[in-house]
Amino acid sequence: LSRYAVNNLLLPLVGPFSSGAQFQTSGIWYWFLMLATIIYPNSILTPWIVITLSYVVFVFLMIIIGKELVSKQFGILVGFLTAISTAQITQATNLTLTAPMCFVSALAILSVIRYSNTQKIRYIFLLGLSVGLAPTVHLQGVLLILFLPVSVLILRIKNPKLLGILFIGLLLPLIPLLIFDLKNNFVNSLGLLKYFLHDQYRTSYEILDRRWLTYTTVFWPKSWALVIGGYSTVAYLSIFVLAVALVDKFIKRNLDKLWLIFLISFMFMITAMRYVRNPLFDSYLVFLHPFILLFTALAIFWLYKKNVYLSILLLVVILIGSLQRDYLDIVGATNNTYAEAK
Repeated sequence: LSRYAVNNLLLPLVGPFSSGAQFQTSGIWYWFLMLATIIYPNSILTPWIVITLSYVVFVFLMIIIGKELVSKQFGILVGFLTAISTAQITQATNLTLTAPMCFVSALAILSVIRYSNTQKIRYIFLLGLSVGLAPTVHLQGVLLILFLPVSVLILRIKNPKLLGILFIGLLLPLIPLLIFDLKNNFVNSLGLLKYFLHDQYRTSYEILDRRWLTYTTVFWPKSWALVIGGYSTVAYLSIFVLAVALVDKFIKRNLDKLWLIFLISFMFMITAMRYVRNPLFDSYLVFLHPFILLFTALAIFWLYKKNVYLSILLLVVILIGSLQRDYLDIVGATNNTYAEAK
């Protein structure tokens, strides 16, 4: 479809159908594929190469976030963890609709950091734009909207002008979907409304095995390990160190307001995710990858200040676990999409 759109000078307003509802995402995913195709139209492999290269760029984006959030050393640590992340490598080498989600999430985080440091209005607009882009790329991104009220409250953004700019940025990515709906009797909006009011309740939490105990002690350690750590035991260890670090910072009252925004937003998002009436695939957590990478880096960095040798040991454990999973994923890859498409 993207190649057809390029050849016929068309701009798709909507993208693929959501797997959870009778609703189409925005055409932004197709726009990305179109841009990749324009760069080098002679190969069908071009979009795969472009998405992989963009994930290399994402490593540098996380370095910038870490540097501006804490220090240059912390930025290098975050970038290192991003580079060895099994989930990031999987997303980088598979042309999936969820792949861009880590970018919009990271841009939202960077916007909050830069607004907090500079008070420049453009970062408020970028924050709204990033969060607005999230659900239009993939429906999982709707949970990122919880990042907005937490940021607004903790940063004490009360100026009506700033709130208006934030709102404009939030609504801007919805324009293609609005144009499509106006031309097609609001079929998208009605499909989404039907899902939220009726269709989602056809699946019970019992069928999904979404008990709190299972969700917190099995699902999340496993998911955390896929992002960083390789195996659940490593994830349990890094989560434990993170919890101790946060408690220590809270007691000593040196928990930065930015970390407070990320922590509260993350807790709200994973709580809301528990009530999603769909199976939670690994690819549905991509928008949370930047948060998990930052929190893991925080755990290691805090431990480094307490005990250098223990922090190095934790980093080595994470490195070995992640690289083992990376190797197994790479040599056991079963992605035949390119061959089939060709």
